[in-house]
Amino acid sequence: MIEILKERNDISYEASDALKKIGYCAISALIEAFKYGDNSVRLHIAQVLGRIGPDAKDAVSVLIETLADKNETIHSSVTKALIKIGSSDIPAVIEALNNKDEFVRNSAATILTKIALNTEAIQILINELRNRDNFIKITVINKLGMSDLKAIDAIPSLIEELKNEDEVVRKTAEKAIIQISSKTSMTIPFLVSALKDDNELVKNAAKDILLGIKPSANNIPPAIVEALIRYG
Repeated sequence: MIEILKERNDISYEASDALKKIGYCAISALIEAFKYGDNSVRLHIAQVLGRIGPDAKDAVSVLIETLADKNETIHSSVTKALIKIGSSDIPAVIEALNNKDEFVRNSAATILTKIALNTEAIQILINELRNRDNFIKITVINKLGMSDLKAIDAIPSLIEELKNEDEVVRKTAEKAIIQISSKTSMTIPFLVSALKDDNELVKNAAKDILLGIKPSANNIPPAIVEALIRYG
């Protein structure tokens, strides 16, 4: 059946759907076929593994190895598969953050962020944010800024990054906080607290962010925002 994945799209989709229904029992065969198949086969198998989801956790290490593939279509398919497989093997994704290939590290950061937000495992992401180089931090912070309200738990860590010696990291963190603040007023207490920080970079950034918040978007009366900045 795996050979059928090489055929035209309508047939290969039927084959992939059948393999998806077989599920866990097909994983070993899919992994082997993925290792030695051409790009067409690997593309379809990655899609099948993604559709199988968490039960395909045994394929995570093989898929991560493929993140180094510069073929955009393969890389995109593998990335989506790893996100769909999700939290079943987060340690393997975390380990990929140590990969010598910068492309792999960046991809792993993207995948880990998506998994953390999808599964409410945000604390894992926060822990990794503290211990990574600035390149990885920028990737993770960007993803947090573009995410939904689950990212609110990362606000203290993002505020901490406002102290980073790297200006790009600081600006990226500030932008992410602004993006999250545009969706919820729950960032306000954190920012008010940051106004009292001993670090001038943090205080100034917090003030700028508070001044930039659109009160109407968060149902916050302008007078309250002004008071928070003045007396917080």
